[in-house]
Amino acid sequence: MPDLKEYCSGIFQMHSGKLLRFIRRVGGGNQSEDILQDVFIRFIREAQDNRIRPGGELPWLYRAARNLTIDYFRKSRRNVSLGESDFQANGRSTEEVLFQEEILSEMFAVAAKCGQDYVTLLHLLTETRVGQAQMAKAVGKSERTVRRMIEKLFTAMEFDLKDWKDHLPP
Repeated sequence: MPDLKEYCSGIFQMHSGKLLRFIRRVGGGNQSEDILQDVFIRFIREAQDNRIRPGGELPWLYRAARNLTIDYFRKSRRNVSLGESDFQANGRSTEEVLFQEEILSEMFAVAAKCGQDYVTLLHLLTETRVGQAQMAKAVGKSERTVRRMIEKLFTAMEFDLKDWKDHLPP
């Protein structure tokens, strides 16, 4: 592993923008940047202790961001009495948003098991929504290979996330 400062700096530069959007999307609001900072402080501590699996950085970061956002909501609810409408995002309740983000976090964990190219594909599918030609360029593969990789990813997610099906909204 490269020197810890370079490693953490590179991870921050690569992923901070999409993590900040993720935190804002689940309702981090004005606290989003503070939550992001806390995520990377935890990341640095975990990296110092060699508890981050190489290639597993992005799923770890998403899970940490999700958990810290949940902690923020819990703290907010204890300290201030606000109605459910104060925590809604796009007409969805906090619980719905956090549940969907938990599933997304699990999806990234499944993608990480398949390899870094699969994490990249899942990010492109969920965040940027680009076409297969752009995905193929991003991972340096043919469109046909990308199609197969997406099929493999969906099969892996279906297998690993089968327990979630009962909890998904109609």
